[in-house]
Amino acid sequence: SVFVPLSKAEWLLKSFAPQHKYSITTTERIRHFLTQCFAESGTRLPLEAGTNKYRGSGAIQITNEYNYKAFATLMLTTNFPDLPIVFLSPAHNNKTSISNMYEYAVTEAESLSIDEEKLKKFTDIVTLGAEYVSINFVWESAGYFWLANDLESMVDSFPVNSSAHVDYVTAVVNSNSNNYERRRNIYMIVAQYII
Repeated sequence: SVFVPLSKAEWLLKSFAPQHKYSITTTERIRHFLTQCFAESGTRLPLEAGTNKYRGSGAIQITNEYNYKAFATLMLTTNFPDLPIVFLSPAHNNKTSISNMYEYAVTEAESLSIDEEKLKKFTDIVTLGAEYVSINFVWESAGYFWLANDLESMVDSFPVNSSAHVDYVTAVVNSNSNNYERRRNIYMIVAQYII
């Protein structure tokens, strides 16, 4: 097959809906975001094998119960703006604060008589975990990770077209990665298509 490079505007129109919500809007941000998504998930179902409910899922693999609670809280604040809650980023808040905010968000949503089915769509992120997220929030969870770790600011500090800086983003996305070179190579390929 023949691939035609997409301009940033074309990619934004044809790609996933949450890009604006998560500030993935410049050419370099899009390149780095897609690089990490391809490196983390490739073309397979974005769900790690295993029985842990909070194992990696999404185009950028989120893990751990507190990340799922933070993600669910973000979705609640976004979809129910009348809730008196705030999103607490795991990059800047402890697990207890994040857990407490999630529990408070659910309690407040119930007290405001938010439709149970609408609320369940987001509480199931925590209740059901990885399998639910991998089916229903593949891109949203990746966008959440991007936002929670302030990766847009990091990428904005890089020079344009610099695959060497992929390592900095990789260190945040997957600090245990042993495939830094592979991610730099993916970036170079992505850069050919996102212009």
